[in-house]
This record gives sequence, C-alpha cells and structure tokens, in this order.
Amino acid sequence: MGPDRSLLTALCMTSITITTVGYGDVIGLDSPYAKLFTRLYVFLATGTILHLLTTLSAYVVEAELKRRRARTKDHFIVRGMGMVGLYTVHELYHTKRPQIIEDVDDSNIER
Repeated sequence: MGPDRSLLTALCMTSITITTVGYGDVIGLDSPYAKLFTRLYVFLATGTILHLLTTLSAYVVEAELKRRRARTKDHFIVRGMGMVGLYTVHELYHTKRPQIIEDVDDSNIER
C-alpha cells in the first residue's frame, strides 16, 4: 500500500460516505491526527443532527396524540348498533352526553 492507500485513508473515505459529507478534499489535512479529528467531528455532528431530528419528530407525534386524546376525552364509545347499542345511543342522546358510534355496517349508524 502506498501513502494514499493506507488504513486511515480507507477509514476517512468510509466516514465520508456514511455521513454523506462528500468527497471534496480539505486543504491542510496532511496530519493523521487532523484526519482523525475531522472524522470524529463529522460523526459527532451527524449524530447530533439525527438525534435532534428524532427528538423533534417524537415531540410532534406526541403532541398530535395528545390533541387527539383531548378531542375524544369524556366521550362514550358505543361499538355495534344492535338492540343494546341502539338503546344506549338513545339514552346518551337524550341526556346530552357526547358519544362516538362504531359499527361494521354504516347503515346501522344511520338508524
């Protein structure tokens, strides 16, 4: 192996590919320590950005779930509009209580 085909160069090229930084050479990185520092910095920066994106995504999803949960809070859920379900919905309607009705057949809900 020549000086441009060392293990350190292979690791540098691998880190450039994995972190999608690009293959542009940086002037002044002739020292192996500078190359290692740069690669470590690139991995830490990429990891920090990915962690930030993951945290933001979790925050958005959690906020959406809380919003949906608040919208259906204090509701009665009636599943199936058979005789018991129809009676239950009738009583909930007359007592002005919020309700959510679910049934396999949409024509049962229209009743």
